[in-house]
Amino acid sequence: KLKSRVEVYKNSIVCPANNSSFQPLSSDYNSLDGLNIHRGVIDELHAHKTRDLYDVLLTAMGARQHPLLAAITTAGFDRSSICWEQREEVRNIIEGHKQNDAYFGFIATTDAGDDWRDPAVWWKANPNLGISLKQDYLTDLCQTAKDSPAAENNFRRKHLDEWTEQAVRWLSMSAWDACAGEIDREELRGRQCWAGLDLASTRDVNSLVLIFPFEGGRYKLLPFFWTPEDSKDERGNNDRTQVMNWAAKRLIKTTEGNTVDYAAIAEDVMQLGAEFEIQQLAFDPWGPAAAFVQILQSAGFPAEKLLSFRQNISTFAAPTKEFERLVLAGRIEHGGNPVLRWMAGNVSVKADSGDNIKPDKSKSADKIDGIVASIMALGLAMGNTDTDSVYSSRGLITL
Repeated sequence: KLKSRVEVYKNSIVCPANNSSFQPLSSDYNSLDGLNIHRGVIDELHAHKTRDLYDVLLTAMGARQHPLLAAITTAGFDRSSICWEQREEVRNIIEGHKQNDAYFGFIATTDAGDDWRDPAVWWKANPNLGISLKQDYLTDLCQTAKDSPAAENNFRRKHLDEWTEQAVRWLSMSAWDACAGEIDREELRGRQCWAGLDLASTRDVNSLVLIFPFEGGRYKLLPFFWTPEDSKDERGNNDRTQVMNWAAKRLIKTTEGNTVDYAAIAEDVMQLGAEFEIQQLAFDPWGPAAAFVQILQSAGFPAEKLLSFRQNISTFAAPTKEFERLVLAGRIEHGGNPVLRWMAGNVSVKADSGDNIKPDKSKSADKIDGIVASIMALGLAMGNTDTDSVYSSRGLITL
């Protein structure tokens, strides 16, 4: 019946009776000026990197009496996206915080506190479970997700409509949480350690992590963070509020003003050097740390203990894989520091053809500087200790 009323072409369906058409539009929003549409449909809104196309379609409906723009999507991970913005609009309407009779939204997802591994909650995100979607299919995907952090994020986003921290999670958060242990600062005082420094920017969270080797190939992490007291987080007020809540609990130290006070951080590093036996400190030679190192040297930190740590995959490959192995084996303790846990949950990695990996800030959902600093410190420790070397306990075997 429909075909008798329309003409079907390669890139459109046309209805001559009312001079209307149904057609796909280019993703290049700059080429869509002058549109006059009655209805628009956007599929997978989470994949839109900017809000520009959404705004073009919305504006193109201005002359219509009864326009309708529909967006269909699974969950995403970018909380600065147009998709997250629309999700929050729906949530605020549902929860009664806002009233907008011209806006309809429906979210099918699990509830806070639900265990994503429990089949009993899957129907919340899959109203047609057991009909068009088979239970066995989700069961198989869930089993894979239990064994792989990357598969876990994909399963939770695509099949449970849960917003994750990033596209592909590197570390298993259950394994990370199992490594909490206890960090006794008094126990660490006077012990040898290696340091990694990652200064994100002058307006954000900056990280220093000390790593302490122990017998049996174990390590303990002691992280430190700084942020300007008056700066604003470019990613939004919610993130900045969280950071300042941690600052109120003294988990992050604030420096005066709206930019990081490198002199204040240098003073803190000098105090840490007096408290702990810092053997070496790794820094990014191309980042803001390069200028900071000069301040640190002027404050009296030994120049021979400052090592540049190039941010390429060949430098990061070995310590990154070792860091992952230590987490999975439960041989690294971090004391459950919530700031470091937040950063651990944000990390995505970049891989090359040889399966070498390194943390990828551009693909990670939010700040990862504490984990980057931890890996840099581990890289120094691996090159300066025999903690994991079998030869340190038995020597060579001669045949």
